[in-house]
Amino acid sequence: MYLSGNENSNQGFFNKKDLLNYLIRGGHIFIRAKVDRVPRKMVFEKDEQKVPLKNIHNVIGGGHRGRDGTMEKLKDIYF
Repeated sequence: MYLSGNENSNQGFFNKKDLLNYLIRGGHIFIRAKVDRVPRKMVFEKDEQKVPLKNIHNVIGGGHRGRDGTMEKLKDIYF
């Protein structure tokens, strides 16, 4: 894991190469997308995890896709 000041810690979970797979925008962490995909937002807090489900369900073309359809839509955007 690379800490501020470029200090290397062997106790971390990620190395510098792994960190290239992530980006930060607007204070949120995203996993970089593969070709032809949008970056997926990472959601950590339990209370935040309900917001994406509500958002996906309430947009035009979103609701009543069933459990599997809703999960597929969520996985396209969130991690």
